[in-house]
Amino acid sequence: MKRLVSLLVALSMTALADAQELPAAVSDAYLRYEAALEQADFPAASLAAEAAYAEAQAAAIDPEIQLTLGLNALAMAPARGRGLGLVEIVESAAELARLAGEPELARDVYLQGLSAAHQAENTVAFLVLQDPLIEVLAAGPILSDRERERLFSSVYPNIFSEPLSDGLRMELEMERSTALSNLTDPVRLANLTLILRRDAMLRENRSTALELTDQAVQAIDRSTADGMRALAALVAGLADILVTDGQGLPDALSSMAPETQSVLCADLASRPVPVGPWEEVRVPLRSVERGQLGGVARVEFSVQDGEFVELGPDPQTSPRRDSRLVRAIDRNLSRTEFHTDCEGVPVTMTGLFRVAFTGAVDGRRGAATQLSFRLLQSIRPVPIPPVENQD
Repeated sequence: MKRLVSLLVALSMTALADAQELPAAVSDAYLRYEAALEQADFPAASLAAEAAYAEAQAAAIDPEIQLTLGLNALAMAPARGRGLGLVEIVESAAELARLAGEPELARDVYLQGLSAAHQAENTVAFLVLQDPLIEVLAAGPILSDRERERLFSSVYPNIFSEPLSDGLRMELEMERSTALSNLTDPVRLANLTLILRRDAMLRENRSTALELTDQAVQAIDRSTADGMRALAALVAGLADILVTDGQGLPDALSSMAPETQSVLCADLASRPVPVGPWEEVRVPLRSVERGQLGGVARVEFSVQDGEFVELGPDPQTSPRRDSRLVRAIDRNLSRTEFHTDCEGVPVTMTGLFRVAFTGAVDGRRGAATQLSFRLLQSIRPVPIPPVENQD
């Protein structure tokens, strides 16, 4: 990123070389970052980079320097194992970019954030950043080559297809036990639980997967922002696990801890009922303008008694209004099975489907007729306007 490199060079050679130009707390933290970087102590460098950004925000110094320090902190976030504080860095840096009149940089910040969440195996941050990222992508111009590459590499964390080795599982279990006992970092606890939960499902040990979830949900304080984010990540996909043995959701949920029941049911009531895993969407090659292997769609849809009914009248797609892409989304929603609510009632709702996609041509490019895309999928409620009294 040329902007970042040039600004950091200017910052370190001018403002930070002359400490009186910046508050001491900012320059000291930045110099600690540089010293840690020279020693290849990347976790310490990450902490110092975030401290420099936090001090710059607190001192309300020049917004451009704040933005530079924010981008630096974002770049270093994965070095600390789980990307602690990642969401706040992304949101504040993106806002600084917007205020500076640089919407494309704001979009890049979100893409960096998603990439950092993937690198740090931070499922909690990934889920928090996914929705605003898709909105940012939908509002902007077509994805650049670099943006498509970053989006393609930033798939959902911890989607491994084989069980963990015994040694790694034991290491993660010990780390999770520590996180469960001190409860100072709910995000870390949730991320470790999600890794071990997937491992348990791959080993066809559903009871362990559910027990891990119950333990974490019962331990996490839902009165904090981090706690709420962690709980939202833990219940994402939980309905799919509960019904894997053929039980209905109400019966399956009855075996879970009361705290888990409460969190999951509140989540289901606040959004469209989660859907099962999707197949990758396959879209005709002509749907992607000028060979650009990426795009965004934002489409309203409606579900009646648990069955997809129709898409809304004005889907937004980039590049251009793309009927082929819309038809592909329609086909996938038509095949989607929606879970009931906690009482077993099939869902009736209006929803908002958002997807960002990127990928590679299947087969030889010249003869290819379809693309296979990786997806960032988001389904959220659309407020239904009240019915006006006709009397």
